[in-house]
Amino acid sequence: MAALPLLHFFCMLLYLAMSVYVVSRNSRAWVNRYCALVLVSFALWCLGKIVIHQPDCPVSMAHFFQNIVIVGAWGFSSFLLLFTLAFTGRDRLLSFPWLYPAVFLLPAAAIWVQWTQGKLLAYVPRTYGWGLAWQPTWLTRILLAYIFISALLAAILALAYSWRTTDVFRRKGGAIIGVSIILGLVLGFATNIIGPSLVDFDLPDMGHNLGVFWTAGLVFAISRYGLLTINPAAAADQILETMSDALLLADTEGRIVDINRAGRDLCGYPLLALKGRSLATLIRDRDQ
Repeated sequence: MAALPLLHFFCMLLYLAMSVYVVSRNSRAWVNRYCALVLVSFALWCLGKIVIHQPDCPVSMAHFFQNIVIVGAWGFSSFLLLFTLAFTGRDRLLSFPWLYPAVFLLPAAAIWVQWTQGKLLAYVPRTYGWGLAWQPTWLTRILLAYIFISALLAAILALAYSWRTTDVFRRKGGAIIGVSIILGLVLGFATNIIGPSLVDFDLPDMGHNLGVFWTAGLVFAISRYGLLTINPAAAADQILETMSDALLLADTEGRIVDINRAGRDLCGYPLLALKGRSLATLIRDRDQ
């Protein structure tokens, strides 16, 4: 196996092993499941590139494996956005049924068009095998913009969460995840989008390998700060959050410290609007 496909192979094994590890930390948590789906998307991406980046790969085989590549390459940012929403505690937003069609409709439509018509992406011969040739269509531009914006939004959400959370471990972990997403995103677009548009640019597309920056940040955040790992405090929080009865915690001065989902639904306000609010003013507003 040539050096480049061998690199893709080892990256694929890394992503698959990491996905199993993440799920094993807390198999019931959706944040872990979304994280594992991001890693599986990168693994599918690498799987196709193992074949496509073989110098003697026939074009018919390259196009066949392209159908596998685009599932991971065009779908990872959607799962990444869902992972970040779950990680930052935006459970109320994740409960909206319209969110999932909004997140997956465009990538799914682009994959279908590419599978049936091949209008978004083609291949050109390179020294390392087959290189990318993005087609100048409106759907191509919208897809690339969506991937970039959704991944960037995931990074911004993680960084914003790290700034506002009072949990020191989650603050540091969120910052690591956000920075690693931005680093992998910028370098990936440089080799996969900007590079192929340049004349005589023979550097292979490496976006799927550069996802290891995010994976490395994730490994460090889990091992150093215990993110995505179930613990007694997290288990207790999850039990309280999923209770059907409303539960509200207040300090000695009558200010709201925490409130579970049933309580937030009863009050009709999000958590940020309720934290620190006086119980007396809340009851008065409800009576009015």
